[in-house]
Amino acid sequence: MIFKVMRYSIITLIFLLLFSCNSKTVLPLIKSSEKGKSTSETNKLPKEINGMVLIPGGWFNMGSNRRADERPVHRVYVKSFYMDKYEVTVADYRRFSIATGRRMPLQPYWNKDDHPVVNVTWYDARAYAKWTGKRLPTEA
Repeated sequence: MIFKVMRYSIITLIFLLLFSCNSKTVLPLIKSSEKGKSTSETNKLPKEINGMVLIPGGWFNMGSNRRADERPVHRVYVKSFYMDKYEVTVADYRRFSIATGRRMPLQPYWNKDDHPVVNVTWYDARAYAKWTGKRLPTEA
């Protein structure tokens, strides 16, 4: 269990590093309504909408030969999708917690309202995404 939590934290950090634009980066959320768009349709989509940026689809090699649970390396196509431009802040998540009655995760003493929320489980992140009308990205 701890290994899965650590692995999710590492994956989250990778998203944060890849998609951060300033000190306010995002819990990666994508807009479900953009599933199934073809490349020609993607070219017609706006690059940014409602605080979300368009991530172009494409092919990549998924997996690793270094770890047994990541084999085999295989080619995967991911369709274009929108992802939040900024991380979910402590204040954003607190509004969700109050509205849904979910417990607010313990934040470090230095974490302020405009900082990214931390210590969120995958289940809580999924619930937050659903509450906002979005979803978490797939593993790919």
